[in-house]
Amino acid sequence: MTTPGEHLQAYLASRQRVLTTHTEVLVALSDHPVLFTAPHGKLHVRDGARKRGDDNTTVLALEAARASGARSVVLAAPAGEDGNWDPDSRFRGMVLGLLRMQPGVLIDVHGMRDVHGPDVIAGTAGGATPAWLVEVVEAAAERHGIALEVRHEGPLSAGGRTLTAHVMRELGQPAVQLEFATRVRSPRTNPGRFSEMVEFLAAVATGAAGPRSAAGAATTADGPTFP
Repeated sequence: MTTPGEHLQAYLASRQRVLTTHTEVLVALSDHPVLFTAPHGKLHVRDGARKRGDDNTTVLALEAARASGARSVVLAAPAGEDGNWDPDSRFRGMVLGLLRMQPGVLIDVHGMRDVHGPDVIAGTAGGATPAWLVEVVEAAAERHGIALEVRHEGPLSAGGRTLTAHVMRELGQPAVQLEFATRVRSPRTNPGRFSEMVEFLAAVATGAAGPRSAAGAATTADGPTFP
């Protein structure tokens, strides 16, 4: 039986033409405070050079959003700009607009090569990610048997111009960048492991939201407060 992730993967694979005059995205809206993004899910252009997309990160983000009730913004077609790097990109503008209208927690989903070691690297933009959010990620990884590295500096740490760093620096809202190894993000070759990654992300979203009142406000003292 074909899984929802495989259906979505097939749809996204059909969107191959690089768009330069506009950026095509898939957006899921809800009252949940967490916003998943996958700015590198399709081929994109950084500083004039084409960069291959992070395979299946769009599917990871969308499926995790569906499972947890969170919001999501992902690329649906190759883009003529890099939403994670270009401060004037349409993708970044949409993400910032959504977080200004409905403040929350950004979970930015990326893909890395297996040579980096762990299943997932959590980038904190030089330690800017709040400790409580790092703890949420660590707890979810432990529950799902995921080899996790928390990285504050260096490659894959969400430093500099990244979307994660920008959201925390400019909006003052919590964010974390999660890099997934190639071996754990293929719904076709390893559907069981892929499903575990979706469950892990959904658990991060649930933990990041915290116990919430019927009005949608966080009630925990050590987590964020959402209007």
